[in-house]
Amino acid sequence: MEDDDFIYPPDLLGSIDFEKEHIATYDPQLSLPNPGPNLVVRPLRRSDYDKGYMDLLLSALYVRDQGITQQEFEDRFDRMKASGGSYIITVIEDTSTKKIVGNAVLHVELKFLQPSVKRPFRRHRSFRKIQRTAARKTFDGCDDHSV
Repeated sequence: MEDDDFIYPPDLLGSIDFEKEHIATYDPQLSLPNPGPNLVVRPLRRSDYDKGYMDLLLSALYVRDQGITQQEFEDRFDRMKASGGSYIITVIEDTSTKKIVGNAVLHVELKFLQPSVKRPFRRHRSFRKIQRTAARKTFDGCDDHSV
């Protein structure tokens, strides 16, 4: 297949030094070139709609929804790809079933404030207070058997 079919250039994955970046060890050893039997790690393709990509996403949401149509998927794929590398969507395909079984998304968002600083997103203090209050209200109604 042509590289046009991918949401980002496949050689980007090849540029990652996984020996340097790994934080876990596996037995048997797993790596990008060898993610496991019948598995391949690669960028998302336009044709992945037919390989169950939407089913995978919907199953993670625990909802019974049809998702989007193939045309909507392809339109969104084209817009994401045209964003200039803002969407790094990587999938794991089971080559024996020809189905997408894993997904990872990195969205690169440009900021106007603090352009040279790279740090995790921080929420405003008042938002964190709202989160804590909501969490207390949620857990106050639970007993030991419902957790």
